Amino acid sequence: HRIDHQLNQMGLKSDLKDLCGPILQVPRAPALPNPFVDLSEQLRKQNDITVAALKSQQTELANARKQIENAFKVELSNAIRQLESYAEIQAYLSTGQRMPPMHGWPISPDFAVLLVQIVESQDFDAVIEFGSGSSTLLIARALANRARRRAEPRKTRHLAFEHLKEYVSSTQDLLDRAELENQVELIFAPLAPFNSMDGNIYSYYACDSSLNELAMEMSSRAETNFLVVVDGPPGPTGPF
Repeated sequence: HRIDHQLNQMGLKSDLKDLCGPILQVPRAPALPNPFVDLSEQLRKQNDITVAALKSQQTELANARKQIENAFKVELSNAIRQLESYAEIQAYLSTGQRMPPMHGWPISPDFAVLLVQIVESQDFDAVIEFGSGSSTLLIARALANRARRRAEPRKTRHLAFEHLKEYVSSTQDLLDRAELENQVELIFAPLAPFNSMDGNIYSYYACDSSLNELAMEMSSRAETNFLVVVDGPPGPTGPF
């Protein structure tokens, strides 16, 4: 308004309006590109590319590690089978008897050696196994060897509980071939609910009647010494 008033006083309004109009309405110049903004955007894109590449490499490394571990397990398992087979051939050639299996479900060789050492070094009134198999044969053989070496051998009852009929049959076959079938009470004991002291219910061998009978037999003795080998039931049947 002030400009219009001054132009009216000078009588130049009509002449200068068109001239001043374009000046007063000059369009704003376009903003120049900001180099810092462009650099930040480039860095962000590069970071995304780097992170994606690292994630892809981590996945590839994890897959490669898994393949190496699987291959190692296969080779190790094969090596164990070969060593076991060699030992079995040596035992068969020297004694005419086959060795029990020592890989997979059966006990491991180091535990088998420890088990034999314990059985041969102590007098037991009873040996109780939960889960039968290679350990059953080894314990029976160790008890028989110990009895032969002693003038007055101590009678040791050997109970082995098994919840699968096919394993009862395979263990019985091991004992028969070794002529130790009369040394072991191999008992078929299906899994049944067991109420534990912590209030939980687990699946365990239905062995109460056999253990109660054993307890009654041993109750008259002043002292008793038991060996209990817990090697079952397998983990897939339930916790503990």
